[in-house]
Amino acid sequence: MEFVRDGGSLEGQTVIRRAAIPAGLFLSALAIQLVGIDFGLPHMYHWDEHFLAAPISRFLAHGQLLPHVYCYPSGYIYLQSILSPLSYLIFILKNGAAPAAAMQLSDYLLVARIVTAIIGAAGVTLSFYFAVRVWRDRLAGIIAAAVLALSPLHAMDSRFLTTDIPMATFAFLGVYLLFIHFERRDWKTFLAAAAVAGASVACKYNAAFFVAGAVAVLAVREKGPIKPLAFAAIAAATFLLLTPGIIFESSKFYNHVSTEVSHYFVVGEINQLLTFSLWDYFKILWCYGLTPGPLLFAAGGIVLYVFRYRGRAIPLLVFPACYLVFLFLTKSISSRAVDPLLPYGAIFAGLAAATLTRRLRKSVPLWTLPILLTALGVGFTFRSVIITGREAASLVREDPRDKAKTWFEGEVPWPQRVAKEAVNPALQTEGGQIETPPIDPYKYEVVVGPYIAANSVTEYAVARIPYLITQDLEANTEKLLTHDPSRAEVNRKNYESIIKNTELVFRLNKPHDDTRAAVEIYRINDDVLKINNPPKKKVRFEKKWVRSEADPAKPMAKAGGRYVLTAPSRAGAYFTAPAREFTLAVNVEPLAGRPTVVVEVDGTAVARRRLTSDGVVRTGPLKAPPYYKHVAVRCLGPAGSIAVLKGASVHGVE
Repeated sequence: MEFVRDGGSLEGQTVIRRAAIPAGLFLSALAIQLVGIDFGLPHMYHWDEHFLAAPISRFLAHGQLLPHVYCYPSGYIYLQSILSPLSYLIFILKNGAAPAAAMQLSDYLLVARIVTAIIGAAGVTLSFYFAVRVWRDRLAGIIAAAVLALSPLHAMDSRFLTTDIPMATFAFLGVYLLFIHFERRDWKTFLAAAAVAGASVACKYNAAFFVAGAVAVLAVREKGPIKPLAFAAIAAATFLLLTPGIIFESSKFYNHVSTEVSHYFVVGEINQLLTFSLWDYFKILWCYGLTPGPLLFAAGGIVLYVFRYRGRAIPLLVFPACYLVFLFLTKSISSRAVDPLLPYGAIFAGLAAATLTRRLRKSVPLWTLPILLTALGVGFTFRSVIITGREAASLVREDPRDKAKTWFEGEVPWPQRVAKEAVNPALQTEGGQIETPPIDPYKYEVVVGPYIAANSVTEYAVARIPYLITQDLEANTEKLLTHDPSRAEVNRKNYESIIKNTELVFRLNKPHDDTRAAVEIYRINDDVLKINNPPKKKVRFEKKWVRSEADPAKPMAKAGGRYVLTAPSRAGAYFTAPAREFTLAVNVEPLAGRPTVVVEVDGTAVARRRLTSDGVVRTGPLKAPPYYKHVAVRCLGPAGSIAVLKGASVHGVE
């Protein structure tokens, strides 16, 4: 049989072959990052996800175009907002027809996290193209992409609704386009590079240091100031376009940004808990970022690059160097700050590993080459594979925080008051940074303090707080003694009194470290509680929201299992209060405007609160004879304010 070669088909086959490797790298990286991406749902475990989810929900539910919060720029928020109808579609399929206002913040997380994972996988593919273009070596590109895909830090941060991976990917893309411009000398790639650089700053402010690096490189390479100034102007215009709050909410924008600047560069009371140095960032890269093998190869790749290209090596090194200046200047930040450095480390590691592979192929006997390359590959990626796999496995298993929540709500009778540390809280209530599973706020009143050992066991007993929740009491007390030396002796005695007069009723260790606690729950001994508080019998009351005050014959309108109140309106419930004293706790979520919530008992207002975020409206102790009572929750103006009644509870003392 004779085969006829057709030029068009050959060209198509060539395109397919060229796209096969990048496509395979993209899909492989995406597969790694999608494992466990639904972790924690319906809770919001990551402490920063709610900063992005809240404006996304306001955009979809109420058409609010401005995020109103500028601790992060709004570029990535707008990208996620455009895609938020997908989250709404999934919500409808699961819960039936309902308004978007009925969605909880966690309902946006799955689609939003997948978008971040896709961007992270695109960054892996980009590292392949970048290494191939710079090193002219396909093997170096494959190794660079593998290093980045297997980076534990890159894989983990690609699973969150946060701005770190999008910022790192867009900044890396801007540098890649700038290097293409240096080859082609055309304005199209120049404009694209500047616009993408501005978009990276619109994801997270840190990327401004990469823009500064680009301007510096252009100032050295180009004759005259036109191109550097043009690059800065285009990047600034893109940032302004994607962050319009700088114009329309200028006062709020500058207040929030100044707070962020203070958070990064000023050592304050909060920042002392998270102070990092360049040595700390190196340890992050060594242990969790690139891991030892790729990091050593990256260092070798930098030396090889400088030796091979001499002065021409400077432009590529300027970008990570500028970002290192930022890390050097910061006083308070986290491990994810090194995300933008990972792609550069990957391409340098790819250069060194590919060069070594080619040298071995020429200098060792052919039969030993597979053995050497296998040993090299295993040693090169062993720690990355182990840690990345371990992290993925931990996300698909039940989280220790879920176990702690289940145990606590199953074993601890309610109503109770609970003390919890603000430092790495073990259990969190709805309304703050929900980085851990929420304790039911209708049954338990959670008192948050900086450290458990900041108070004595007697103070907790007098305040009727029998349960103390911490991550690790001993370790966090050591932090307290270090950060507050003026009260070191007092806090040490507090710690000793807690250890002596409490019982450790629950402890879970970290998933991969049996020596460190993830959650500890202490209960104050009964004799200490009795000495400080005479015994009182607790009575629990059932609650159920059953009817709308506007039309008592109809049940309240429900959306997604929750009751929606549009101002002005109110919802009512009836219960029997066989007690001389009781308190009410009503949990309400504002969805639009700033609704004022009023709690009424038999027509008398007993609590009033204006809400700007989720919260529990509590009454003080109320006196009542034992008879049938009516409670109403009224949602007042301004007109158009909308709130969701999430639940309520009644606690009484007989």
